[in-house]
Order: sequence, then structure tokens, then C-alpha cells
Amino acid sequence: MTPLYTFLKYCENSKLEKEILDCGAGGKKPPLYIFHLFGYKTHGVDISEEQLRKAHEFCKEKRIDLDIRKGDMRNLPFEDCSISFVYSYDTIFHMPKKEISIAMEEMKRVLKKEGLLFVNFVSTEHSGFGKGEIIEAGEFLQNGRHEKVHISYYEDDAPDQYFNGLAMLCKEKRIMEFTREGARALGFNVDRKKHVYASLDYVARKK
Repeated sequence: MTPLYTFLKYCENSKLEKEILDCGAGGKKPPLYIFHLFGYKTHGVDISEEQLRKAHEFCKEKRIDLDIRKGDMRNLPFEDCSISFVYSYDTIFHMPKKEISIAMEEMKRVLKKEGLLFVNFVSTEHSGFGKGEIIEAGEFLQNGRHEKVHISYYEDDAPDQYFNGLAMLCKEKRIMEFTREGARALGFNVDRKKHVYASLDYVARKK
């Protein structure tokens, strides 16, 4: 969650209206809750019914409305230049690279001028790289906790191609090592004794 707190700092320093969209917003602990606590108007989309159910249960328990709805980041239900801040955390790489390109253009489309975007991608230094069934170069079908998942991996500067029309504010490679037990506690389906999580994190501003 640390990268999202970093993104929150960027958002807090912006003069734009405090309104944010999470692409991949579901799950039992929706990250949008962080922004809600700081007074942001929140919106979220998720394609998974199960993840939506968990998010709605969280909202019911907290007695809040984060406006998390069923939706596809490749076809966002928002007007052009309508959202101040947009992010996708640990989500966008669960699709083919040709579709990632579409999703990135959609997030840029709905972002206001001077709006901020955070997206992270999986590095080829991640322990999962090369595992599972090869789909395309750098893309694999791998075992998730309950089903097969598609994961696209990137070399260090490869995601730069998606940020045309944006001013780069921050680009960081994060590498963390976990024991097998620690990785499983975080939800990673791993059998190896050591698990390396490697992420390429971007924060950019729309020109």
C-alpha cells in the first residue's frame, strides 16, 4: 500500500477537485478507503463479481459508499476529462499487453488536464516471470489462488510507451523479498522458499 500513500501525497499537493477513480477497485480492503478518509469523492470499477462482493461488504460494514461498480477499465463509464486523479494498483497487468494499451488510453481519456495518474506494472525480475503457460512474449497464464490468471511482465523502461501526452513525475522499481510463509500471507500462491516481488511504479501528470 505504500505506493498509494505516495500517490496520495501528489494528489494532496494538486489544486484540482478531490475526486478519484480506482480501476480494479474491488477486494475485501478497497484502497479507495484511504482516499475517502482524506475527503475525496471516490469512484471505482472492477470486472470481478467476487471482488465487487467483497468491496460492497466492506462498505456495508463501514457504512460508507465508495461508488465501486461493475466496469471494465478498457471501456470506462466516465466522460472525457472528468476525473482529477486515476490509478490502477496491482491490476492492469492481469490482461494481455495489447489490452493494457487500451486501458491506459481510457484512463488518460477520463483524466482532467493537470490530473494525476498512478499505474504499476510487474517487472521481469519478479519471481513469477517465466512460470506457467506462455501466451505471448512476456505474457503467461499462471496459477492463482483459485483460478488461472494472465500476467504480463515488463522490462524496466518498456511501460514508458503508454505515457505519451503525460509528464513523468516519478518512476520507481520496487523489489521486495518474502519467505514462502510471508508471501502466502499476502495472497501469493507460491511454493518456493523465497518470493521476489518486483514492480515498476509510475506517477504522471496529464499535460
